Amino acid sequence: MAIANLAMATGKLGRPGVGVNPLRGQNNVQGSCDMGSFPHELSGYRHVGDETVRATFEALWGTRLNPEPGLRINNMLDAAVDGLFKAIYIQGEDILPSDPNTTHASAGLAAMECVVVHDLFLNETANYAHVFLPGSTFLEKDGTFTNAERRMQPVRRAMSPLNGYADWEITQLIAQAVGLDWSYTHPSQVMDEIAHLHRRQATPSSTSWAPCSGLATTPTRRAHR
Repeated sequence: MAIANLAMATGKLGRPGVGVNPLRGQNNVQGSCDMGSFPHELSGYRHVGDETVRATFEALWGTRLNPEPGLRINNMLDAAVDGLFKAIYIQGEDILPSDPNTTHASAGLAAMECVVVHDLFLNETANYAHVFLPGSTFLEKDGTFTNAERRMQPVRRAMSPLNGYADWEITQLIAQAVGLDWSYTHPSQVMDEIAHLHRRQATPSSTSWAPCSGLATTPTRRAHR
């Protein structure tokens, strides 16, 4: 609130090149949000309860989607303590020290029947893991990082993952193990799917993807006004 008040007091609102841009808590949080990490939204911040939105994703993925929003992390932990939430797959996040109530978070993790942690290091959350999967660093993967203005910046791997698999390959192996027909062979296929579904990104040929407004395919200076 203090930062917003300061921006208004100094006239840093309503003009090009100004505004309030807080830093996110973890690397690429913006990209995760854009890709539908919220339990009530699909990529592009489209609500899962919207029938038209679901139809677009269902047509591509070949399956029916639940119109009811999922649970946020704190709700998952609450449900685990109540015996209603049994398992969790955590990739690239140390949720135990991030929770305001670490005692409650640890109780929730301890109550689950299966905790899978997929990360670079044995972090605090990994102490509660039944399975630990080794992650890969940014030097070992192809992908993107999204900055505060939602510009997607490509990352190209400099070396093969020392653990033998990139993160997306491990996730795909898990999906296949539970019966899902995932058959990606390269991260570029995932990027093509994002470009097809995500209405606010330019074509995948861009080396640095700029924001687009609506259904436009040509980058615009700003996606939001």
